[in-house]
Amino acid sequence: MQKRILGVVLLFFFLSLSGCSTPKSDFTTALRKLSTNETYTLDAKLSINKASTKYEKLLDVDYLDTTKLNLKLSKDNENDISHLQTNIAWHGQSIDLETIQDNKNGLIYLPVNSLYRFAQNSEDFLSERAKQVYTTALNQNEQLKGKYFDVYSALQNISNQPINPENVQVQAEQIKLLEEKSSITLYEFMNNLDDNRFKTKPDGTFEISIHKDDLVQLNDELLKTWNKNGAIISLLSDKNQVSTSRAKEIWRDYQNETRRYFKELEKDEHRHLDILMTLTPDEKMGIRKLNLDTIYKDDATQDAFDVNLELNWSPYEKVTELPKKDDIVTKKELDKMISDGLKTYLAEQKK
Repeated sequence: MQKRILGVVLLFFFLSLSGCSTPKSDFTTALRKLSTNETYTLDAKLSINKASTKYEKLLDVDYLDTTKLNLKLSKDNENDISHLQTNIAWHGQSIDLETIQDNKNGLIYLPVNSLYRFAQNSEDFLSERAKQVYTTALNQNEQLKGKYFDVYSALQNISNQPINPENVQVQAEQIKLLEEKSSITLYEFMNNLDDNRFKTKPDGTFEISIHKDDLVQLNDELLKTWNKNGAIISLLSDKNQVSTSRAKEIWRDYQNETRRYFKELEKDEHRHLDILMTLTPDEKMGIRKLNLDTIYKDDATQDAFDVNLELNWSPYEKVTELPKKDDIVTKKELDKMISDGLKTYLAEQKK
């Protein structure tokens, strides 16, 4: 009888423990719930709040601290299609792009209309001669408005490097596999952080602090994950048009370089790298908002940057349907556009 009573007591004890939530358990629960969403719309906003002139020189971009990147992704995993809208803005200028992806085969489609929208905002991006060539090619091919470029076919035409559609699909599958494996690694990394890293704020949001020693570990874990299958090697081989052995060398050099960087970062007491995550949970989606502040500072050189990434999940907005065959720019149409631009360029050269 005493054993039975003890067993009942222990059962209620463990049940009570499982019902007790902590900031960390609530956070991981929200991540799991988010991962089960088959359809979602995600708004991402990247802002560079501060950047040393070193990074402006490195990227050859002036006014880097005014740069903002806005992405809006609607993804339908049930029908394997996604729609991405991109806006890049800095120092009063703006570029808009839009793509539709068939996630079954990896093909990406770019609306021709995006090129016309770019032409309207290209004052500071193109020289006068380049703008003349660009606008002439568009004006002479207005019948293509409303159609879509098959991005890989367009690249094939421009670069004269044949792209095998089967290879494109294999690459898409490899990228998807890497994304899935990386997500698992990230989840395990967050789950292994000490409980004291997770704080609950009065408004119900969670705060999680990540430091440079954590990022050293995360980098190492991600590299190990990517090493477990040949996807990364295959992608590097196809992208760089090199042999498998050469792709392995490129990948090995990259791993050595990143590990060297993070080890030096970890040892240098003057260099600080911290990420503060603020998460707003959502009962249905798991996460409604995720804010990441990444701050780097080198006390010895005054080198610093401050980057903010804000992710907002919202009710699913239906994805634009994939273009039909008649809506895709043909090779002949693309050749004509390129030819029109080339003729204008040659004519400008003679002036």
